[in-house]
Parts: sequence; C-alpha cells; structure tokens
Amino acid sequence: VVADASELKIDPIVDGAFAGNAATVETEFAKAMVAGTYPGMIISAAQRQAAWLHKSALAVADGTPISALLDSGFPRLHFSRKGNVETALRNFSVSRLTLIIDQLATAALEM
Repeated sequence: VVADASELKIDPIVDGAFAGNAATVETEFAKAMVAGTYPGMIISAAQRQAAWLHKSALAVADGTPISALLDSGFPRLHFSRKGNVETALRNFSVSRLTLIIDQLATAALEM
C-alpha cells in the first residue's frame, strides 16, 4: 500500500487559484478529490477568500498599504499564505472581485 502522507488543505487550492498558480491548483485539487472532499467546501473557502480580498482591495484603494493588511486582521493570515494573497491583491481590482464573488455564489447555488 502506498499513501500520500501530506495533510489535505483547502487553502493551497484557493490561494493558488487567486494567485494564478494553475499547477498548485491542479495538484491540490486532485488530492482533495481523491480524499473525498466535497467540492462545495472548496467553493465556500473561495467565497470567503474572495470576500476578504474584496474588503482588502477596498482598503488598498483608500490608501492602506498591502503589507499592513497582510500583517493585521482576524484571523491572522499564516505567513505561508502571504505571498499568494499579496499576488491576488495586486492582480484583482475591486470590480473584478465583485464579479468573482457573483460567479462563486452562482456556482455554490448550482452544487
């Protein structure tokens, strides 16, 4: 018997998707599906991330430095996620995140 002892995490799927890291998304999503993870859990995590990114993008538009957002807040962002989240904040506008939130809501309803 051969097994992958790595812990299943949803954050790498969501962070990878918002950071544009397709290879990570594919690898981690495949692990999640093999482990029997309900896809709705991934959609739900993506919705939470999109909402946080939207709120943060609004703060950045008002002049808050990205570094201040990444180092504050509750719950505190784990250091291993900061690079991907920073990339996502730099890549997505408030209006684009609004569209993503809408798309994720539609996907959640269709589950």
